Amino acid sequence: MYIFQSFKDSFKIATKGYRVWLKYFWWLITFYLFVHLCYTFYSSVLGHASKGFNLILFALFAVVSTGINFSMILSMRSSETKKSLGYFWSYKSYFISFALGSFLFFPFKILEKIIIAFFRASIVKQVGGTSPFYFHFLIILKKVTLSALLFYPVTVFFLLFLLDSKDGFKSIISSFSRAVKMAFYHYPFCFSISVFWVLLTYALRFLIAELQFYFFCRNLFIYKSGISGVIPNYFILLLFPFFCAFFVNLYSKRIKK
Repeated sequence: MYIFQSFKDSFKIATKGYRVWLKYFWWLITFYLFVHLCYTFYSSVLGHASKGFNLILFALFAVVSTGINFSMILSMRSSETKKSLGYFWSYKSYFISFALGSFLFFPFKILEKIIIAFFRASIVKQVGGTSPFYFHFLIILKKVTLSALLFYPVTVFFLLFLLDSKDGFKSIISSFSRAVKMAFYHYPFCFSISVFWVLLTYALRFLIAELQFYFFCRNLFIYKSGISGVIPNYFILLLFPFFCAFFVNLYSKRIKK
């Protein structure tokens, strides 16, 4: 019963936040798609991108991706203030704090690489490094490892704690610490939702890839231009608020109330 109610409440939070986000930030995801298409077209059709061009694209992706995550969670966050342009603009300094706080997540990435390296060596001995199973195993393992380390819920909780505190360097550290504690305190819930999201998005990627091959198998431009790789990412990005809503809902019930 609790799980059903959690799904119901999270869906309401996601849909309500989605309407707000699309009203004010529709251009952000359009720009994300544009940058992604430019990169794939340039590198796949016109040749490999130069180091300078790669650096510019990496910076653009980092800023736009951080902006999408920040604005989505801010749109879903419960607030007594009416969400308007003035509301979002008042949190502009928190965007910089959130971006700086992202460097605190490097230990998660280091642990992920250590765990994957261990399992990679073991699986290569069993099935070999050229098996299709090996390829799919590594993709899922990477996502599940981040789920086990609670990378995704910690990110959401970190931003929520940060938004509810005074902006500053101390707030970044304390918000990150509180986010880690909250995620691990609710480990079973956070882990299960994260794994569910990982498996769902992997299945969607596989399904969309198969549909693309079925409908566009004769159109080599779709594949040579790299557009086939952009479409799954775009659809999954649109579903991202429904994943974050579970943690926003948990935060609202445990902290706000």
